[in-house]
Amino acid sequence: MRFTLPLAFTLFASLTSATWANTGYTVDPEHSALTFATVKLSYVIEPAAIPKLTGHITANGAVQVRAKLANIETGIPIRNQRLNELFFRSERFPDIEITGHLPRAVTQLSAGVINT
Repeated sequence: MRFTLPLAFTLFASLTSATWANTGYTVDPEHSALTFATVKLSYVIEPAAIPKLTGHITANGAVQVRAKLANIETGIPIRNQRLNELFFRSERFPDIEITGHLPRAVTQLSAGVINT
């Protein structure tokens, strides 16, 4: 089952590949994490991360990234447990899958080129 998380998150992933045009990219699980924050009492920000992502970006820009909710880390064990059990219901939904497609302007960039 797919569901939308009602929170903002930033995906930081270390991507490795020789060239974009020929092979796309593969997410490096040792250097990637899905990060997000929850807000409590209107002003208390509680950061969290789910490390060890897997996935890829194909040469045509299709993106697929997966994360295991059991890996969630907030720095506070009881918060990890509550996020897993109450918010994400990870016993029923153990994985997060993020899919999308990059714009053509991004997929046509050459390696090492920076457009501003």
